[in-house]
Amino acid sequence: MSKSTQTWEPSVAIIGAGCSGIILGLKLKAIGFHNFVIYERDSDVGGTWLTNTYPGCRCDVPAHWYSLSTHLNPNWTETHPPQSEILAYWQKLARDNGLYEHCQFRTSFINAKWNDSTSSYRIRLKEGTHFGPDAPDSKSINNGAVDPSESQIVEKEYNILVSCIGGFSFPLTPKMRGLPNPYKDDKPILEKPDEILARFSHAAATRGDLSEVQEEDKFKGLVLHPSRWPRQGVDLHEKKVIVFGNGCSGVQVVPEIAKDPSTKVYAVVRSAQWLLPAEIKPISKTARYLFRKSNLLLRVYRFLVYIQLECAWLLFPYSNKWLRDIVEKRLATHIRKNAPEDCAEKLVPSFPMGAKRIVRDVNYLASLKQPNVETVTSPVERFTEHAFVTADGKSHDVDVVVLATGYDVTASTLDVTGRNGIRASTAILGDDSPRGYRGLALPKFPNHWLCLSLNTAPGHGSVLTNIEVQAAYITQCINAMRTFGVKTLEVKEAPTREYNAWLDRRLENTVWAKGSSFYRLGKNRNGRIFTNWPGPVALYWWQNSSPKWQDWIGADQIAAKAQSRRRRMLVDIGLVVVGLAYFWTKFGPKWI
Repeated sequence: MSKSTQTWEPSVAIIGAGCSGIILGLKLKAIGFHNFVIYERDSDVGGTWLTNTYPGCRCDVPAHWYSLSTHLNPNWTETHPPQSEILAYWQKLARDNGLYEHCQFRTSFINAKWNDSTSSYRIRLKEGTHFGPDAPDSKSINNGAVDPSESQIVEKEYNILVSCIGGFSFPLTPKMRGLPNPYKDDKPILEKPDEILARFSHAAATRGDLSEVQEEDKFKGLVLHPSRWPRQGVDLHEKKVIVFGNGCSGVQVVPEIAKDPSTKVYAVVRSAQWLLPAEIKPISKTARYLFRKSNLLLRVYRFLVYIQLECAWLLFPYSNKWLRDIVEKRLATHIRKNAPEDCAEKLVPSFPMGAKRIVRDVNYLASLKQPNVETVTSPVERFTEHAFVTADGKSHDVDVVVLATGYDVTASTLDVTGRNGIRASTAILGDDSPRGYRGLALPKFPNHWLCLSLNTAPGHGSVLTNIEVQAAYITQCINAMRTFGVKTLEVKEAPTREYNAWLDRRLENTVWAKGSSFYRLGKNRNGRIFTNWPGPVALYWWQNSSPKWQDWIGADQIAAKAQSRRRRMLVDIGLVVVGLAYFWTKFGPKWI
């Protein structure tokens, strides 16, 4: 597009330099758009792959699909590579494509407010923050208290605001007597959560007021969440460690730290998970050489991986119980065969496979049989200064507590105020709210887009495909705005409500509706399903490969142009058909 056709160049603020922020930055640069800044509270790009440095951290989706379709990586060393290799991939992408010059690190988003008169957002930011394990004075590796002399509050204006913070930003910690919460100051991005958020928050059920716990009863050891693991590592040699959680993080932490026979590991078994054999395999040097030499071979291999995992969607509609029964029987056999006898039955779930996130068994079950690993099946009731006490009255000395208990997904909402003073949390979580439009936008919030937001995460495959679709969609909107000189785009409420009605009908026929999980809202996690996409990723691409401009306020000129192009395309197709028919009758074989 030539400069002469561009009537204006909107300014764009992207919050978060994780996978979503990087992908959106790549898409914008691909169309020659450079007027954007990526704000990141941490010290580098990478998002969840930067913050999660716990032992054993690795991808649970095959890496050749957990990479961008536009930037394939022929050099993956394993089918499910470790965190360091994945982080290196994303940082290389950002470095090779000039994204670092668009990033402002150690800058936390505070809030933003829409200004009708300037058609822009007034954004408050805190510069000079020290986040996570990098915090110099974080005694328990908390969110990193900030030295006031090093930070400052600034305000800036941007025409467009995009949230790329993802869902894994805020640790979810259990409330247990005597256990301090090192992340109590790790506040959600909402500076002052309103009543709506408090009512629906997962944290409201698991966190509590620890002031009731007497000081002398508080645990004096180290408390860690996998996402706040110190990047320089933790020496667990000859330490006693208790690990809560046997989800995706917990099953990776336990076998890894148990490799040191001097480390005593207490693995708390509080609930069952459907554990899938990991089947992590090395990728040979020969295969990597062939992938480097043939991009076509690499793409064919990636497509085969995609097809295999895409077919797994068939397990998630509740009506496909017959198929789930077959797979559940095999996984139950795997669990009973590999788990310790005393807790094998407790590890076999009673809920349908897929109702909670399916977990890859990376030698987790086998590690529970090691002599330095002890499974804890009795509930942990309280902590003393140097021990934990279970419901059966037994006390065990412990030095380190690992809370592999997941994230407060409900907290991952920017504190944004749109038209008429409405806040994003109310728009998303309110009982009668229209909610989100295709996981991309909210009514009454002009020029505000979302990545990896409401109902966009597939339960069976790589989330990156849906993020790529979203980033391409947002890029089309920004490109149309600068081309046609459109100052504001705002999604309409009617199509948003229609979309969510369709979404709810599909979600009702999934296994996610048959159990409680972090996929659902509410203190008991049994409310509306707000995280998952109810279909194959191909369907999300098909529905959102290009905007429906008639659904947007301010897009009349864009819609007219798009309709004109469609008509022209139909005319061209018609002419081709008529032309082929004419030439066939004139010059085709006479014997047919």
